[in-house]
Amino acid sequence: MKNIVLDGLNVGEQIFEGGIVKTAVINLSNHSILERTYDVELYLSSAEDGSVKNASSGVGTLTVPPNDTISIQFTLTLPEDEGEYFVFLSVLLEGKRPITYKARNKVMILPPQEVEVSFMQWQ
Repeated sequence: MKNIVLDGLNVGEQIFEGGIVKTAVINLSNHSILERTYDVELYLSSAEDGSVKNASSGVGTLTVPPNDTISIQFTLTLPEDEGEYFVFLSVLLEGKRPITYKARNKVMILPPQEVEVSFMQWQ
């Protein structure tokens, strides 16, 4: 799949609370002279090889015109479990074996912040 180019799979802010919904935006370029249709999925994995999917955007289909770049939005609910997660993008072209891209950075899930009561007054 040499004609597909990602503008780096690099996650910016990397520390989140578990269970929240986040949207990732990725630029995908098609440098071929043909229009291409891809099945794509963004997912988080506790396994470095991506063999476990702890959260997924689900698989979506998109078409990229020849010699063009499009921005794709992936929405997913982050895992509840605290820890580090690797970020992967799986791209499948016309039923061929998927290519999986691994992000340079990991996502860290922290436990929810406790509410702190610092002042109470009786009326």
